Amino acid sequence: MLGGVQVQSIDRVSFDVTLQSGLLIRIYARQGRVDLRPDYHGESLPKPKVSSYEVDFRLDGDMFNATPETSASAKLFGVRSR
Repeated sequence: MLGGVQVQSIDRVSFDVTLQSGLLIRIYARQGRVDLRPDYHGESLPKPKVSSYEVDFRLDGDMFNATPETSASAKLFGVRSR
């Protein structure tokens, strides 16, 4: 369990072309996490409170990168900035 219970899901993905910066991919996702103490011995695991997030990616050369506005949300889902 590595110290916690985590839930993540992708609800939908949209692809848009913008005049300013080309292709934009928006991920609508949900994520929740609850940390457990090392001595947790409950019979069932707690359910984390799940919140909704939007993560935007823009095409930067030959790679998609999370936008600065959504990079904090992207980190919740394991996306690393370049």
